[in-house]
Order: sequence, then structure tokens, then C-alpha cells
Amino acid sequence: MWKRKELKSKAKKSLKKNYFAAVLICFILAFIGVEYSDSVTLIHKTSDNKDNITIIKEITDTSDYSQSEQINYDENIADDIFQVMTENASWIFKLFAGDYYILASIVMLLFTFFVCYPLSVGAKRFFIKNQDTKPSFVELFSVFKTKKYFNIVYVMFCRYILNLLWTLLFIVPGIIKYYQYRMIPYILAENPNITRKRAFEISKEMMKKNKWKTFVLGISFILWNMLTALTFGIVGIFFVNPYNAATFAQLYTTLKENTIKSGFIKSKELSKSPYRKEEEENA
Repeated sequence: MWKRKELKSKAKKSLKKNYFAAVLICFILAFIGVEYSDSVTLIHKTSDNKDNITIIKEITDTSDYSQSEQINYDENIADDIFQVMTENASWIFKLFAGDYYILASIVMLLFTFFVCYPLSVGAKRFFIKNQDTKPSFVELFSVFKTKKYFNIVYVMFCRYILNLLWTLLFIVPGIIKYYQYRMIPYILAENPNITRKRAFEISKEMMKKNKWKTFVLGISFILWNMLTALTFGIVGIFFVNPYNAATFAQLYTTLKENTIKSGFIKSKELSKSPYRKEEEENA
């Protein structure tokens, strides 16, 4: 059995030896909206807060107009309303905003599947390796160098679709499935050759009887998240985000070791060896 305090203690120790690389990786993920985007959003909100208040005031100060005048006025401020609604949207969405919603959605999906998800897996790989060594910041982009890049995209795509379908059908089972598939990016980070079926099997086995504890582990960061909000994202960028990433990497390593002991997987099936050795591992 694992304990939250032990995982967090190990996470802090691993961060000390490679702090700046960890912060930079989490910032990049937050900036493009992969993970931890709230911390960047808070900073953006702060810088634009005055303008948004002005826009909202203009929208709400229309009670003195007649109904016909109101309609004309609404047409004039439509762009301002759209600006408020899309304030936190991705920069790619904003690029195609206006009459190109469908195109923007397609671009966003492609960007998510082929760029964001691989970067997320690369980040997981960095934090796994950072437990024992001092990996380079470029580990974030390691997925793009492996011959199994499209396999990673495919498995992550399947994970996304299944999570989406379960959530649309039933919310509670959707949440359960989300935690059941929680370890898939970490599994891909260590073995880009793994099949979709096997990745799902291993993640399910790892999370068996660990879903609630993993949920509680995430909730345990709530005070840090509140402090992040109070500091407009600063604490999140420089500490909470990398701390969170390192903690869940420690969780993965612990669950992997337990699963190896149970005999469900072999130690060679998941290893921390660099991607450039993947062909040697398969030989």
C-alpha cells in the first residue's frame, strides 16, 4: 500500500535536482493547454481584467433602451460579447474565430491529438526518469523522435474516445473509467511499442483498488490550488504544477512495481530506457 505523504516527499526530492527543467516543461504544457492551463489563464485574466470589466459593463448597461434599440445595440456589441466568451480559448481557436468555427474545431482536435498528447507523454517520461537521473528538458519532445509516434497518438486517441463515450453515456462510470485509464500516458512514456489492448489492460490492473486513493491524492492539492488562485497563477507555475506532476509520476512508479510483483507484467515490459533503444529491446 502506498501513502500520499511518501509520494509527495519523494516528489519534492526529485524536483530539487532538476527544478528549472521541470518548471519549464509544465509551463509549456500549460501555455498550449495540455495540462495545468489554469495557472496561465489566471495570469491572462489579471492582465485583461480591466478591459473585461469595461466590456461587461457595456453589455449590461443597456436597460434604458427600447426593445428595437436593444436589438440594434446587440448587433453592435456582438464582437465584444464574443471576446469575453472566448477569452480563455486556445490561441489556435482564436486564429480561426468568427465564421470558421468548424475549421477551428477540426484544427484544435488535430493539434490536440498530434501535438498535445505526444507532449503530455513526453512530459510523463521526463518526470519518470527524473526520479533516478537528471534528464534533459528536451525529453519533452522525445515522442516525436520515436518510430512509434503514431502508435502513441493512436492509443491516446482511443483513450480520449472511450473516456468521452463513457462520460456522455453515464457521468459516474465516466469518472471511474477516467481513473481506470489514468496510467496509460505513463505506460506509453516507458514503452511506445505497447499495443492499445495491452496498455489498457495494464492501466486497469494498476488502478484496481487504487482509483479512490488516486482521486484523494488529486484532492490533496486543493490548498495549493487555492494559493495558486490567490497569487494569480504564480505559485502554480513555479511550484504546484511541477510538484503535482512529480507526485503522480511517483504514483505510477509505485503502482508499476506493485503490478510487477503481482506477476501481471514483466519488468522488461515497462522500462526507463531511452526511446533510441526501443529496437534493441524488441530484438
